[in-house]
Amino acid sequence: MTKSSITIMISQLPKLLLDKQRLAIYFCSLFVLLSFVALYSVLHQNWLSIYISELRNISIFTLLFSLTASFVYKKISPLYVLVIALCLMAISLAMHAFYLNNQQNPIYLLLMIHFVFILDLAYAVPAMITCIAINSGIQNRGMATSLYTSILFIGASLG
Repeated sequence: MTKSSITIMISQLPKLLLDKQRLAIYFCSLFVLLSFVALYSVLHQNWLSIYISELRNISIFTLLFSLTASFVYKKISPLYVLVIALCLMAISLAMHAFYLNNQQNPIYLLLMIHFVFILDLAYAVPAMITCIAINSGIQNRGMATSLYTSILFIGASLG
């Protein structure tokens, strides 16, 4: 790769980042992994830490549902899947707060809420990648996806 091709790629970043169609997806990607990592950080410092292994087992199993995302996209648009997943993630994340505040709720409900949160995460990430690919021209698709990945990892680091 030559210096001029790197310069061209860097000069395309502001255009890709500020594109209205992708900007919302970039913003959402920042908070998707941020909320996931932050949730586990809070759980470790709370009375719920005794359930971390059960929650992680649910997470590992549930993240495998991301493998079915392409089948879902044949029935429902990836953008609709993303919107639904983000809304349900926000609701289930808020419901986690009832447990963090020492509310007397049954533990099986926490496990179900966590399953919903991780399931939505499992569908949101591939939906964002698909939406980025759909909204990018062929010449910018790789760069747009790389930018999305960088923002996703920044969100995970901030969490």
